[in-house]
Amino acid sequence: MQAKTHASMQVKTHGTADTGIDAPRDAFLDACDFLMCGLIAYYPFDPDRPLEDRSGNGHRLTPTDDVSFSSGIARFNGGRLSGASPLRLNQTRSIALWVRPRMMVGGGARMGLVDKERAFGLFIYEGQAPECRGFGIEGVRASDAGVEVGRWTHLACVREDGRLCIYVGGAQQRCQSTSSDPPSSMHQLFLGQDSPDGGDAFFGDLDEVRLYDRPLSAGEIGEMATRPPP
Repeated sequence: MQAKTHASMQVKTHGTADTGIDAPRDAFLDACDFLMCGLIAYYPFDPDRPLEDRSGNGHRLTPTDDVSFSSGIARFNGGRLSGASPLRLNQTRSIALWVRPRMMVGGGARMGLVDKERAFGLFIYEGQAPECRGFGIEGVRASDAGVEVGRWTHLACVREDGRLCIYVGGAQQRCQSTSSDPPSSMHQLFLGQDSPDGGDAFFGDLDEVRLYDRPLSAGEIGEMATRPPP
């Protein structure tokens, strides 16, 4: 298997010239790799330190017994990874991750990928449809399923200019307006379950989980979606 190399180790090799980033963002992003700018938390699940937050902000994760790690990938069997609940996580404006489910749910059920109760969340619902939740609104669900069992799919949620948008495979699927700011939440960050009480367990793999304090552009998300896990 090809060795896993993360963007945090490639800052000098990935510029912004070919990412399609919107012009107003260029001045801000010229100072650093766009993948790293504005990161609140970053979980690449590196083999040597799979629980570490590689953004440098210290949001270390704690696993349950039903989560394991292999070749830089987090594997969920109904368990969760939980993080601390610092208020800074409430500043999250974008979520991006890679997901590979091993099964899908039915009967109106859902599986939690990332959730911080009331502040933000990303779930997969019956029919393989991903949905962004929180951010000041009930939720916005992709019109197409887009997520398949056994296949890596890139998902992203972005809140900007009073709208919450969901992206699947690097393409914007749907947006919904919101007039309120995301609520503050003292609950823990959960990966693989619903926060704060558990449940809605995810069965499958996650990688390259990123939380940003800025809205990602369509070009940035499209670029992320070209870099699947090995």
